[in-house]
Amino acid sequence: MGYRFLKDISRSDVAVRVTSATLSGLISQAGAAFNRTMIMKPGSLPSDNTKKFSIYFKTEEELMFKFLNKLVYYKDVNNLLFRRFQVTKTKGHMVIEARGGRIDPEKIKPVVDIKAVTMHKFSVARKKGKWSMTAVFDV
Repeated sequence: MGYRFLKDISRSDVAVRVTSATLSGLISQAGAAFNRTMIMKPGSLPSDNTKKFSIYFKTEEELMFKFLNKLVYYKDVNNLLFRRFQVTKTKGHMVIEARGGRIDPEKIKPVVDIKAVTMHKFSVARKKGKWSMTAVFDV
């Protein structure tokens, strides 16, 4: 399970399909895909910053959309990207502890800047015990 970039969905933006056996894993893999879209070597990110946040949701699609937009928010406001995600599910919301570091263009080799997560082709589904998400990032 993991992620792969899709070339046939959007010409000017970046599309990705993420898969995992669990919803928590889908969150972690979506975070990894977000980072890889933006930087060449996600492993070069420091892990000296931790942010803990809750996401309230009614559907898994809403959860994933809010999660990815939270990553855009932390990138834009705090200049942070995250490389590890610890996810705890409670009734009606997820608590996510994200660990990462400040963006240093000299060390992490930026590729593109994700400006937003779009609703174009956005989907989350569970089929045959496997979660999948398709997302398009506005770059």
